[in-house]
Amino acid sequence: MAQVYLAIQEGFDRHVALKVLSSDLINDDDYKKRFSLEARISAKMSHQSIVPVYDYGSCGDFHYITMEYLPGGDLKQKMLKGVTLEQALEITITIAKGLDYAGKKNLVHRDIKPENILFREDSSPVISDFGIARQTNSQNNLTIVGSIIGTPKYMSPEQAQGKDLDQRSDLYALGTIFYELLTGKPLFQGDSAISVGIKHITEVPPALPPELAVFRPFVDRILKKAPEERFQTGQELAEALQAYETRFINSSNDTVTMKPLKAAFSSATPFYKKPLSLGLSLVFTLLILMVSSGYYFQVDNSTEQVTLTPTPKVSSDDTGSSSTLNDREVKRQKQAQNIHTQRSLTSLTNQTSEKVKRQLYLAEEALSDNKFVSPPGNNAYEYFQHVLKENPNNSAGLAGVEKTATALLTLAKRNATLQQFDSANLYIAAAEKISPQHPGIVMTQVKVQKDHEVYKFNLQQKQNTQLTDFDSKADIDKNEF
Repeated sequence: MAQVYLAIQEGFDRHVALKVLSSDLINDDDYKKRFSLEARISAKMSHQSIVPVYDYGSCGDFHYITMEYLPGGDLKQKMLKGVTLEQALEITITIAKGLDYAGKKNLVHRDIKPENILFREDSSPVISDFGIARQTNSQNNLTIVGSIIGTPKYMSPEQAQGKDLDQRSDLYALGTIFYELLTGKPLFQGDSAISVGIKHITEVPPALPPELAVFRPFVDRILKKAPEERFQTGQELAEALQAYETRFINSSNDTVTMKPLKAAFSSATPFYKKPLSLGLSLVFTLLILMVSSGYYFQVDNSTEQVTLTPTPKVSSDDTGSSSTLNDREVKRQKQAQNIHTQRSLTSLTNQTSEKVKRQLYLAEEALSDNKFVSPPGNNAYEYFQHVLKENPNNSAGLAGVEKTATALLTLAKRNATLQQFDSANLYIAAAEKISPQHPGIVMTQVKVQKDHEVYKFNLQQKQNTQLTDFDSKADIDKNEF
């Protein structure tokens, strides 16, 4: 709907976020109304957990909103790096208070998700993007009754069914985020947006791991299917979670240092952001060299780290009656080296497997969010490419690239139907670039070209009709004189 740019507000000499309505939508009255409504809704709110709006206006065909610049990234980025339990509690409590304020203003955000929770320089979280927000006491509804709008992965059951919403729907969405912060996995996953929505409506949330079972009463309540069984306000939710925060952090007046959660993502820099300069063959070569040099790998399961330990050496001065003992010792050490080498190879293979699983998970997540080839560094195609770099024959990675191309071709067909032929051809070009042999490319090209020709023919017919009508009117006027 819009692009966001970093800009400088010259009058105050400060950085701001400049949100500009997409050029494709400048002639769409509904989107312009939505954009204007977002600005007005945001401007009415004044809360430390809600992004403030500075200005709204237009310059020529460009409509823009000026907002506070939030340099700390979004919650999804933080989740990829790893979030501590203390941080998870603090973020959820802060956002709950912001939603409580919005609820008192009769406002439903309708798209609470990690990407819409941004951070200031001091790491305080802020709710952003009120592009599809709605005021419950307003008769001005730009959403068709019964239609579904939002992000399925974080959607309440009533939202997935197209029902009327209030702030309890946003609180459910926040509950799904809290669950993901605890476990490292989304509450529900599926092959399509529809399947995920159905799970929110019908399925019981998966149980928390044993070490997080203390949060089960809270999670069970916030994720109730019926809104009346959940926390009724953001403040009620925040107070319930603050009790946990006090219990964990201030027990016996001592501050507890909390370790990072056992999530699906490591707190270290994600491997796909590091240079892939060493292939597995080189790693195995280094492993063999180090073993032959008198070192072995010792795997510490508690930290999942590999430590390098010198192998005890037998003195070459030992002679006589000790020779048999030395032979046994050398044999034992060789056996130990073989065991450690095998463990190390297994560990490296497992680490590679985990990397592939992680990338496939991120790729499927990007697909469900319609992030096919953009933004850079966070799109389905790049994640599938990372998988294929690890294993060029990975069937899921190969199928994923084709699936991404299929999605782009579907967009091309849709844009052609909307008579947006330039956009349609761009999607076809993108699909052809990532999957040149995709069987649907030619058929889509033919369809778009045919639709374009029909459009031009109809346009020409309409122009000819208008010219004929004009000539007829001119003849009538002439005869009257």
